[in-house]
Amino acid sequence: MAQPTLFTKAQSEQLFEFGHTVKKSRRVRRFVMGNGYEQVTPDGIQTEMRTYRLKTRPITDAEAASYDDSFDDLNGDFFYAQFIHDDELYKYRLEPNEWSLESIGPDSNIISFTVRRVYDSRS
Repeated sequence: MAQPTLFTKAQSEQLFEFGHTVKKSRRVRRFVMGNGYEQVTPDGIQTEMRTYRLKTRPITDAEAASYDDSFDDLNGDFFYAQFIHDDELYKYRLEPNEWSLESIGPDSNIISFTVRRVYDSRS
């Protein structure tokens, strides 16, 4: 079964609050020698790490239930998404496998979650 696409670029621009956090890093290996000498090298082929901490704008009960069901159906697996700073669709996984659903009024909800870009050979 093909993995779902949960967020497109257009959806991301409309759905998420401004002020989201993007954490970027490079995965490296460090080799420390006994005399204080240190060598750093990239760890693997795909070394770019990207994490988003996201919060939706207020959404309806139906939209919140739909996203809640979609996250639950993932069962810890990845999904495709293109967030605000992405130039194409990438694979993401909830990190950790959790999200929060906050009711802020009648038919008004906010969902908060963190995702991490993953490299998975499946399509």
